[in-house]
Amino acid sequence: MRINELKKTKIRGIVLLFALLILLCSCTNTPPEDAEELIFSESFGIEGSDDNGPDFDDTVYTPTKGLKYSLSSDKSYYIVSGIGKAVGKEIVIPSEYNSKPVKKIGERALSSGRFTSIVIPDSITDIGDEAFYSCRYLKQVVGARGVCIIGSKAFENCRSLTEFTVYKDMTKISGDAFYNCYALREIKVTPANPAFTSINGDLYTKDGKTLLKYAVGKQDESYTVSDTVSEIGTYAFAGAYFLSEIEFGTGVTKIGDGAFYSSGIKELHLPDTVREIGSAAFSYCSSLTSVNTGGARKIADGAFARCRRLREAVVGESAEELGGHLFYCCTLLRSVTIGASVDKIGAYTFGECDYLKEVWLGGGKKIDSYAFYNCKSLENIDIPDEVEEIGYQAFYGCNNLYDINFGESLIIIGKYAFCRTDIRKLTLPEGLVIIGDSAFAACGNLREITIPDSVEFIGDYAFCGCTELESAVIGKGVKDIGASAFSECIALADVKYRGSAEEFKLIVIGKYNNAVTDLNVKYNYKE
Repeated sequence: MRINELKKTKIRGIVLLFALLILLCSCTNTPPEDAEELIFSESFGIEGSDDNGPDFDDTVYTPTKGLKYSLSSDKSYYIVSGIGKAVGKEIVIPSEYNSKPVKKIGERALSSGRFTSIVIPDSITDIGDEAFYSCRYLKQVVGARGVCIIGSKAFENCRSLTEFTVYKDMTKISGDAFYNCYALREIKVTPANPAFTSINGDLYTKDGKTLLKYAVGKQDESYTVSDTVSEIGTYAFAGAYFLSEIEFGTGVTKIGDGAFYSSGIKELHLPDTVREIGSAAFSYCSSLTSVNTGGARKIADGAFARCRRLREAVVGESAEELGGHLFYCCTLLRSVTIGASVDKIGAYTFGECDYLKEVWLGGGKKIDSYAFYNCKSLENIDIPDEVEEIGYQAFYGCNNLYDINFGESLIIIGKYAFCRTDIRKLTLPEGLVIIGDSAFAACGNLREITIPDSVEFIGDYAFCGCTELESAVIGKGVKDIGASAFSECIALADVKYRGSAEEFKLIVIGKYNNAVTDLNVKYNYKE
């Protein structure tokens, strides 16, 4: 009897050993195709799945103590409002606090936190603006299946975050939510999401027509936008430093605000299909050397501002509406051509472009304030015939600007418009009505001026400090010469007036204009 029992025990041992060998051998086989999904599910610590990904079980996590909370306005739920005294590499947000649900992570609530992992329960529906701003060590976001809204800059500067999953209920994600997430290699989207999809790890609208977010952590050097894409979303490629070459598909019509902000693009030649370029779309692209806007009709504020290596730019004939600061502080920009269909040259369009020398303006009714402010290398400019107004300080500080050809439609020259320029001879066009305050003040090399009969108002300090001014012809239409308009014009000895002495007496002449009033003015002057 004892021998039989021993035999049975031995047999059981052999069977168990054989089963163990089979199990070990099976581990060396090729893993199943869904192995990554299995590992992905296990990393969330859950079981079961559907087309929204695996279910989330927050009971396997221990809520972090010390977080700060605030009650909602209707006192029905709690909001995570701050890091408080919470410590540790993993922060676990509870689904309830004081017997009420926790539904939101508030604005800047966990910003600059030093944790590496955040666990977000299903109860959270809203991640507020800058909620995780500059959480530089954050590598993993666990859960967040109930989140519907991700606010502006929610994960900005989370430089260690490598992937993110968009679940079914996430239907509103701010364009700059993942700005400066340099390590972000993949954005996943569950099939059940009605608003978004993922293609090659990048985030798109469900129909694939808008590219919303390129995963910059992939560090690709070139990228081709599919022909099916019609729009590049807000901040879509922002911070893509490694991306030096971009090829646009034939379907692209719009490039959103900040779409390529601070990216590595070297040359930009937009196709004729593009109609709109958003604000700051290519600003701070430090490697960009040339730009051609192609068929773009609307180019918003600061589209190419602070591209410090940009040397040449062509704004095409299709361009109609140009925003301000377009090429602001592009310090190496040398040559620019602007098409004839533009409505105006906006404020600060070329401000602080230190090396700008060649400018061809096709048209526009106005050159706005500061348009060429401090363009120190600009020597000559042809003002198009269509221009009716030159704005405040439009050419202020263009120290080397000596040759200006004014168009025939000019009506207003604004305050300080050509102050501190190098103009030598000034012949203003017939049709001009107003010369603004200090418009040509401190033009130290200006020697002669001709003011047409159409001018009615010469502003305060208009020619103040033009110490080399020797000759001035004043049209008979002038009604008002502002205070100090000709003060400090110590070389002025020849003043000619096209009207009679009686007409000259009718002019309202402000104080400190001795350079005009004390001279023997020549009346009824004819050229």
